[in-house]
Amino acid sequence: MITFITGNEHKVKEAENIFKLFGVELEHIDLGYMEPQGTLEDVARFGAKYACQEL
Repeated sequence: MITFITGNEHKVKEAENIFKLFGVELEHIDLGYMEPQGTLEDVARFGAKYACQEL
């Protein structure tokens, strides 16, 4: 099982369809935070740090 943290339901459905092909289940968690503006790296870094603090 993989924990997938996002508030975007479309991303969840897309990821579920892909991982299902490999027999992997997703656990969806929506932490409901505002993403900062910036590069993909900035957004990913912020989200990872936030998730670690909240979980």
